[in-house]
Amino acid sequence: MAKAPVKKDETNNELAAVGVGQVPAFLQNTDRGSHLQGMDSSDFIVPRIKLLQGISPEVEAFDEAKNGEFWLNVLDKPLGKTIRFIPINNRKRYLLLPPIGDDRGVLARADDGRTWNTKGEWSVKLKNVRQPVVWKIEDLDVRKSGLAEFGTANPEDPDSNPAATLFYEYLVWLLDVDGLPTPVLLSLARSQAKKARDLNGKIEFGGVPMQGMVFEASVVVENGAEGPYNNYQFAKAGWTTEEQFAMACAFEERFRDVTYRGEDEAGLAEAAAGAPPADSKEF
Repeated sequence: MAKAPVKKDETNNELAAVGVGQVPAFLQNTDRGSHLQGMDSSDFIVPRIKLLQGISPEVEAFDEAKNGEFWLNVLDKPLGKTIRFIPINNRKRYLLLPPIGDDRGVLARADDGRTWNTKGEWSVKLKNVRQPVVWKIEDLDVRKSGLAEFGTANPEDPDSNPAATLFYEYLVWLLDVDGLPTPVLLSLARSQAKKARDLNGKIEFGGVPMQGMVFEASVVVENGAEGPYNNYQFAKAGWTTEEQFAMACAFEERFRDVTYRGEDEAGLAEAAAGAPPADSKEF
């Protein structure tokens, strides 16, 4: 599959800001694909952007990892308090995840946002709930199953969160990060879902393909039922250059049919837990 070549302008530092980094000069005009053969999404992990909280394990494990800053897992790279990116593509999906500490992994998934991959019945033990509750999928239609609705995590509590976790996921091309020539995953769940909808609106009404827009993510501190936490804030940050747009479109073509995953199933559960629960049904 043909991709747009990168042209280097020795007088322009912009290419270093979009990922050329320290690539030798003789390679900078070549196809940016890795040329790996026979691989699919199960053969590699796409690095995922994380907004670190005080309880994030990275804060304890790495000196460079700071509460209230962005982090790129897999590569273990600090990204600071703001990041600029170009959206490449997106998807909406649901995962039925057991509580943290339950090692069963993902119970069911709807990677298209509409249809569960399995029917079933699962007994789960929720925090601060004495008796286990039962989650059921009797209809593969996500909407008809009801598990994406509030009040289903604990059927005895109509104000409990949905049993299923909604993920808004975006492949994004990070700008201003040296040595990162391919897209990474931005995954937003739970209390971040409202922020994702705000980003979706900015993309939808931008008037051009998403690959032609630059966005900035920054950190905002919000108050939840369990105290303050860090959340995303998105703002439009301008337009791509013609060269960036061509590269972003090439990325979109390359990754169009890839069912990308940011980590294994245990990591997905941790990703959902890393975002505080939604405090309101209006999110």
